[in-house]
Amino acid sequence: MISQEVCARCGFRSTTNHSSSRERDIPELTREIQQIDDITLRLKARKATASTQLNAMRTSTSILLDEVLSAILDFATNPHDKPTNISAEVPPLTEFLVDKNEYYCPLLVLGAVCSRWRQVAWSTPALWSTLSLDLTYQGPWEHEISLPRSYFINSRSQPMEILIDCRKY
Repeated sequence: MISQEVCARCGFRSTTNHSSSRERDIPELTREIQQIDDITLRLKARKATASTQLNAMRTSTSILLDEVLSAILDFATNPHDKPTNISAEVPPLTEFLVDKNEYYCPLLVLGAVCSRWRQVAWSTPALWSTLSLDLTYQGPWEHEISLPRSYFINSRSQPMEILIDCRKY
């Protein structure tokens, strides 16, 4: 499309081809938008990394060695060391957080606390060496089915102990 532009000062009439200008500008602007998107993604990744590092520095458990944290997680999840007055379904400290009809897996809950706890839990095969399955469980079974796979993967070459509660049957 050809149009004439008139200068307000001197009245000069210029003939320009706007369609060719647009054809040149569109790819250039598209590239610029893509570059901005790329920079935005890199900045978001840097922000996430910095936030993770800052959060790790702020926690009181950050001073613990991974081995000590692993031992604490083992104590918190080992079914053999639990006092007999604690319910097998829900630990008392999380009773207000977890519905008794929902499935409870201590390692998944502890791994959700922060990225460091998750990294330590997922890289400590001994934590995954005891799997307790409750066949009397009435809730949705997708958790029961996918859970053994997680235990087998994370336990690596650690010998497994599998406890099955089938008292109802």
